[in-house]
Amino acid sequence: TAIVLLRERLLNLGIQPYDYNADAKLVSVVHDETSVECIEEKANEISKIQQACMEDAGKIFVKSMLMPANPVIKKHWDH
Repeated sequence: TAIVLLRERLLNLGIQPYDYNADAKLVSVVHDETSVECIEEKANEISKIQQACMEDAGKIFVKSMLMPANPVIKKHWDH
């Protein structure tokens, strides 16, 4: 389910070889979505890390196909 994938994603974010505290911070978790604030210069890099974490978590449960994650970069949060 989405919440299990999210849990795996958050665990993956915690073990990334990247200093998240320096340039980015997790600000919200809603359903199967995470919102991260970061400096603009790091937005693409951090979105790729998040995408890889979510897709890696999906591989645990669905081995026959890729479950794509779709990061979105915005200047302001909206839903």
